[in-house]
Amino acid sequence: MDFISVLNSRLQKRKAENLYRKPEIIPETMMDFASNDYYGLAKTHSPNSKQLSYGA
Repeated sequence: MDFISVLNSRLQKRKAENLYRKPEIIPETMMDFASNDYYGLAKTHSPNSKQLSYGA
């Protein structure tokens, strides 16, 4: 592989990792200002750890 293709493959790998790590906000648990329900606002999914949720 030449230098440019190595850089391109590293860039594609980083893009894929960033998409994979992106926090996911679940619509059913979005913030509801009227009831002060913050459950699900910072919910993150990871295959290597249990599902985390903060608030509520």
